[in-house]
Amino acid sequence: MQQSLMEQGRKRWQKHTNYGRRAKAENAIYRYKSIIGNKLKSRTFLNQKTESKVAANILNIMTKLGMPDTKKFA
Repeated sequence: MQQSLMEQGRKRWQKHTNYGRRAKAENAIYRYKSIIGNKLKSRTFLNQKTESKVAANILNIMTKLGMPDTKKFA
């Protein structure tokens, strides 16, 4: 990997290996675990599914609140 990185350059290597996509996914999991926690509290599978959906919606709302509101000006 390191030799490939040195031969191609960092930007090209990141694009070739989809590094940015992986980093975004890892960051999302980190945010989820740090805010919500890394264990489900419900016992039944149905309740665990509901708990996961609620937690994901909460995280999406928090992320949306922190995003800048951009508008295109002509």
